[in-house]
Amino acid sequence: MKIPDNILKKIEEITVEKARREKVIADQKRKEFERGIKLDELRGSMMKELQSAATRISNWIEELMNMEDGRKLFQLVERVSIFSARFFIGEPSPPGSITTLARITLHNNGNVDYIESHKARDHVPITLGRSPLSMNTLIENLHPDFLLQLDENISKGEVWKFIEASLSK
Repeated sequence: MKIPDNILKKIEEITVEKARREKVIADQKRKEFERGIKLDELRGSMMKELQSAATRISNWIEELMNMEDGRKLFQLVERVSIFSARFFIGEPSPPGSITTLARITLHNNGNVDYIESHKARDHVPITLGRSPLSMNTLIENLHPDFLLQLDENISKGEVWKFIEASLSK
Protein backbone atom coordinates (compact mmCIF):
# COMPACT_ATOMS: atom_id res chain seq x y z
CA MET A 1 0.00 0.00 0.00
CA LYS A 2 1.18 3.45 -0.85
CA ILE A 3 -0.07 6.61 0.92
CA PRO A 4 -1.16 9.20 -1.65
CA ASP A 5 1.14 12.19 -2.16
CA ASN A 6 -1.49 14.71 -1.05
CA ILE A 7 -1.78 12.91 2.31
CA LEU A 8 2.02 12.80 2.68
CA LYS A 9 2.13 16.51 1.88
CA LYS A 10 -0.51 17.21 4.57
CA ILE A 11 1.43 15.12 7.11
CA GLU A 12 4.56 17.13 6.32
CA GLU A 13 2.68 20.45 6.65
CA ILE A 14 1.24 19.40 10.01
CA THR A 15 4.67 18.25 11.22
CA VAL A 16 6.28 21.55 10.20
CA GLU A 17 3.48 23.59 11.87
CA LYS A 18 3.73 21.53 15.06
CA ALA A 19 7.50 22.07 15.19
CA ARG A 20 7.01 25.81 14.63
CA ARG A 21 4.48 26.05 17.51
CA GLU A 22 6.77 24.07 19.82
CA LYS A 23 9.63 26.44 18.99
CA VAL A 24 7.45 29.48 19.73
CA ILE A 25 6.44 28.02 23.10
CA ALA A 26 10.06 27.13 23.93
CA ASP A 27 11.18 30.65 22.98
CA GLN A 28 8.47 32.18 25.17
CA LYS A 29 9.51 29.99 28.13
CA ARG A 30 13.16 30.90 27.61
CA LYS A 31 12.35 34.62 27.45
CA GLU A 32 10.19 34.38 30.58
CA PHE A 33 13.01 32.56 32.40
CA GLU A 34 15.54 35.19 31.29
CA ARG A 35 13.13 37.96 32.32
CA GLY A 36 12.80 36.37 35.75
CA ILE A 37 16.57 36.21 36.17
CA LYS A 38 16.99 39.87 35.17
CA LEU A 39 14.17 40.91 37.51
CA ASP A 40 15.70 38.95 40.39
CA GLU A 41 19.07 40.59 39.73
CA LEU A 42 17.43 44.03 39.65
CA ARG A 43 15.56 43.34 42.90
CA GLY A 44 18.75 42.09 44.52
CA SER A 45 20.68 45.21 43.55
CA MET A 46 17.92 47.45 44.98
CA MET A 47 16.79 45.33 47.93
CA LYS A 48 17.31 47.87 50.73
CA GLU A 49 15.52 50.60 48.78
CA LEU A 50 12.66 48.22 47.86
CA GLN A 51 12.29 47.04 51.47
CA SER A 52 12.04 50.63 52.71
CA ALA A 53 9.52 51.53 50.00
CA ALA A 54 7.44 48.39 50.59
CA THR A 55 7.35 49.08 54.34
CA ARG A 56 6.18 52.68 53.78
CA ILE A 57 3.50 51.50 51.32
CA SER A 58 2.22 48.80 53.67
CA ASN A 59 2.16 51.22 56.62
CA TRP A 60 0.30 53.86 54.59
CA ILE A 61 -2.35 51.40 53.41
CA GLU A 62 -2.80 50.02 56.92
CA GLU A 63 -3.14 53.53 58.36
CA LEU A 64 -5.74 54.49 55.74
CA MET A 65 -7.74 51.32 56.33
CA ASN A 66 -7.73 51.80 60.12
CA MET A 67 -8.24 55.55 60.53
CA GLU A 68 -11.76 56.84 61.16
CA ASP A 69 -12.01 58.74 57.87
CA GLY A 70 -10.66 55.72 56.00
CA ARG A 71 -13.34 53.52 57.54
CA LYS A 72 -15.97 56.09 56.49
CA LEU A 73 -14.58 56.04 52.97
CA PHE A 74 -14.83 52.25 52.74
CA GLN A 75 -18.34 52.25 54.16
CA LEU A 76 -19.36 54.29 51.10
CA VAL A 77 -17.39 52.53 48.37
CA GLU A 78 -16.37 48.96 47.69
CA ARG A 79 -12.92 49.87 46.33
CA VAL A 80 -10.64 52.72 45.34
CA SER A 81 -7.61 52.87 43.11
CA ILE A 82 -4.61 54.53 44.73
CA PHE A 83 -2.10 54.40 41.88
CA SER A 84 -1.71 53.55 38.22
CA ALA A 85 1.21 53.54 35.80
CA ARG A 86 2.08 52.30 32.32
CA PHE A 87 2.99 48.67 33.03
CA PHE A 88 1.86 45.45 31.41
CA ILE A 89 2.76 41.80 31.93
CA GLY A 90 4.69 42.97 34.96
CA GLU A 91 7.01 45.23 32.96
CA PRO A 92 7.13 48.92 32.09
CA SER A 93 5.12 49.49 28.92
CA PRO A 94 7.08 50.45 25.82
CA PRO A 95 7.38 54.19 25.16
CA GLY A 96 4.32 55.56 23.43
CA SER A 97 2.07 52.75 24.62
CA ILE A 98 -1.24 54.25 25.65
CA THR A 99 -3.32 51.09 25.88
CA THR A 100 -1.66 49.39 28.83
CA LEU A 101 -2.06 50.27 32.49
CA ALA A 102 -1.45 48.70 35.88
CA ARG A 103 -3.06 49.89 39.09
CA ILE A 104 -3.28 49.20 42.79
CA THR A 105 -6.79 48.93 44.22
CA LEU A 106 -7.85 48.82 47.86
CA HIS A 107 -11.07 47.01 48.77
CA ASN A 108 -13.32 47.71 51.73
CA ASN A 109 -12.65 44.18 53.03
CA GLY A 110 -8.92 44.99 53.30
CA ASN A 111 -7.77 43.20 50.14
CA VAL A 112 -5.18 44.93 47.97
CA ASP A 113 -5.07 44.07 44.25
CA TYR A 114 -2.62 44.66 41.42
CA ILE A 115 -4.61 44.83 38.19
CA GLU A 116 -3.34 45.20 34.65
CA SER A 117 -5.46 46.50 31.78
CA HIS A 118 -4.96 46.38 28.05
CA LYS A 119 -7.22 48.43 25.80
CA ALA A 120 -9.45 49.19 28.83
CA ARG A 121 -10.02 45.49 29.55
CA ASP A 122 -8.98 44.31 32.98
CA HIS A 123 -7.00 41.14 33.29
CA VAL A 124 -7.25 38.82 36.27
CA PRO A 125 -6.15 40.78 39.34
CA ILE A 126 -3.33 39.59 41.55
CA THR A 127 -4.48 39.81 45.14
CA LEU A 128 -1.47 40.98 47.09
CA GLY A 129 -3.14 40.15 50.38
CA ARG A 130 -4.99 41.94 53.11
CA SER A 131 -3.80 44.98 54.98
CA PRO A 132 -1.25 44.96 56.57
CA LEU A 133 0.65 43.75 53.54
CA SER A 134 3.83 41.75 53.70
CA MET A 135 6.86 43.70 52.52
CA ASN A 136 8.06 40.57 50.67
CA THR A 137 4.72 40.17 48.88
CA LEU A 138 5.01 43.66 47.45
CA ILE A 139 8.64 43.16 46.42
CA GLU A 140 8.01 39.75 44.82
CA ASN A 141 4.83 40.70 42.94
CA LEU A 142 5.51 44.24 41.75
CA HIS A 143 8.16 45.40 39.33
CA PRO A 144 10.78 47.44 41.26
CA ASP A 145 10.03 50.55 39.18
CA PHE A 146 6.28 50.22 39.85
CA LEU A 147 6.91 49.75 43.57
CA LEU A 148 9.14 52.84 43.75
CA GLN A 149 6.68 54.92 41.73
CA LEU A 150 3.86 53.88 44.08
CA ASP A 151 5.99 54.83 47.09
CA GLU A 152 6.82 58.21 45.52
CA ASN A 153 3.14 58.88 44.81
CA ILE A 154 2.27 58.10 48.42
CA SER A 155 5.05 60.31 49.79
CA LYS A 156 4.02 63.22 47.54
CA GLY A 157 0.31 62.80 48.31
CA GLU A 158 -0.50 62.05 44.67
CA VAL A 159 -2.54 58.99 45.73
CA TRP A 160 -5.34 61.31 46.80
CA LYS A 161 -5.86 62.29 43.14
CA PHE A 162 -6.33 58.61 42.26
CA ILE A 163 -8.74 58.14 45.16
CA GLU A 164 -10.69 61.25 44.13
CA ALA A 165 -10.92 59.93 40.56
CA SER A 166 -12.20 56.59 41.93
CA LEU A 167 -14.92 58.42 43.86
CA SER A 168 -16.02 60.31 40.74
CA LYS A 169 -17.09 57.14 38.93
